[in-house]
Amino acid sequence: TSLWLMMELDSRSPTSDREMHEGNFSGQMLEVIMGMLDPRSLARCTAVSRRWNSLARSGRLWHSLCRLRWKIKTPISRVRVYGDKSWMKVYHSLADRMRMPKGYYTGQRSRVFAFGRHSGVDLWVSVAHRSDCSLVSNPDGGRMVRLRITIQNTHHATVQVNTKSTGILLLKKCGTLENAIGDHKTDARCIDHYTWKKSIRASRRKKLAPRIVALNGRKVERLPGQTATLGPLGFTVIEAYMAGRECFEPEFLERCLRLQLKGRATTSSKGRPNEGSKWYPIAPIAQFCDDGEIWKHFSRLPGGCMYLNDLDEIRDQERQEKGFL
Repeated sequence: TSLWLMMELDSRSPTSDREMHEGNFSGQMLEVIMGMLDPRSLARCTAVSRRWNSLARSGRLWHSLCRLRWKIKTPISRVRVYGDKSWMKVYHSLADRMRMPKGYYTGQRSRVFAFGRHSGVDLWVSVAHRSDCSLVSNPDGGRMVRLRITIQNTHHATVQVNTKSTGILLLKKCGTLENAIGDHKTDARCIDHYTWKKSIRASRRKKLAPRIVALNGRKVERLPGQTATLGPLGFTVIEAYMAGRECFEPEFLERCLRLQLKGRATTSSKGRPNEGSKWYPIAPIAQFCDDGEIWKHFSRLPGGCMYLNDLDEIRDQERQEKGFL
């Protein structure tokens, strides 16, 4: 409907470049309608005509998309900070580099160890680091690592993530496929590789179950139904515990191959979907970095201890968990 209205307005407007630059009503209306389009449709408008190309490349349109997707606060006049001459090029450059949006638990210092893009969904995997980079010890026995999974909807459709029905699967390089601790949606192929997972108390397993900790850059304490409905460019952070036999975080990460998250999406793009919306499953996959990329963030001390090279990241995480940021 928006594209049809744009074509009607364009056919009635004067074709003179001089009249267009004088700011006639049709040119302003076209720009307003283009501001309602998703990035993919807006980029396609540049191939319609010279007039549409000029309007679709507007710095105001692409700057607003950059602010919406990555939560950047850079003024529109400082486009050269990112090394490009236009905000359209900045948008595509950041998208190609898989930049993670800025928000709670997703700051610039967050180290990403796995990322991927599939079905209009971007996926990043980071770790809630400890000061000594060791795995969390469970009172019932065994060790575990706390992962933070960031999901962003880059499609025009609506994506829904529910921790009670969403499966989180981790594939190790040895071929074992494991699910998160306390994950309600288990797969028949999943293997309880560590017997201590079965011995965890039901109350503790419930506390360790995957949960949504941030939505669109803001921290959330209790989300009703643990369901996040993501509109275009919306994102959320899921915290999940994975079992491990290793002592330190890099030793666990170097044995991981990929992480898969199962959710669902709908073709509805009008805010929250209704009961009659048709859903289809999605399963974005994040590929882990190679060993060299993982180990460059850690250093080993004499005696077998380890530490994260960027200590400011640990301090930021501790302050966020205490509610200071």
